[in-house]
Amino acid sequence: MTYKEKLKQIDPDAIDDTCCGGCVGCPGSYSELNDDGLPEGECNWDAETCTRCWNREIPGTEVEKEKENMDTNATKEQLIAEIKKAYATIHEMEDRMKNLERYKAYEETANEIKAMHTAFMNSGFSDEQAHDMVKILLAATLPGVMKGLF
Repeated sequence: MTYKEKLKQIDPDAIDDTCCGGCVGCPGSYSELNDDGLPEGECNWDAETCTRCWNREIPGTEVEKEKENMDTNATKEQLIAEIKKAYATIHEMEDRMKNLERYKAYEETANEIKAMHTAFMNSGFSDEQAHDMVKILLAATLPGVMKGLF
């Protein structure tokens, strides 16, 4: 982090592009910055020197920048892993949806068979007779239906 970036955090009003270096005063005039300024003899109080002074890295913050970059890389890797996981979940859900559609068709067929059984019973057949009637009807029609599916 540069002295200018830190100043922007602690005193945004001190950032002024009309001043040398884009900031009011010197880094050393802000106690929060803990700066001794440029080495003696290097400060010329001109725009170029002030800009170079304000744009210096604060000692010890280079590690923070490296860590920030590492976090960004880790975040990219994590996002890629999350995307892969999301695709896998999507494919799994699509497969489950296909199975649900298939089982829904089976459920509808079972409901129709149960309705036939109930209709036979309501017409006076016993439970066993109704069951036998449904078996006979299914045995006669099922081979033709199955050929159509395959």
